[in-house]
Amino acid sequence: MPNLIASSVNVREFRENLAEYLRRAEQGAEFIVTARGREVARIVPPAAKKPRVFGVMKGRIKMSPDFDELPGDIIDAMEGRGE
Repeated sequence: MPNLIASSVNVREFRENLAEYLRRAEQGAEFIVTARGREVARIVPPAAKKPRVFGVMKGRIKMSPDFDELPGDIIDAMEGRGE
């Protein structure tokens, strides 16, 4: 069960046990890191990522039948012909 109340830890303790604090944060714990009694950082669990859902837009995007055809006037302009 995640710790709902942030625990306070001083910089020295946090540095000496960094791996343990990071493991606990990954599991949902939150920590306030202090230096000389002042808050200097807050370690929070990573935000939950939503899995990507492929095919969500299937059937909703339409392309014109001539999408990949280049008009002649544009070809002429690219080749230096015309105006």
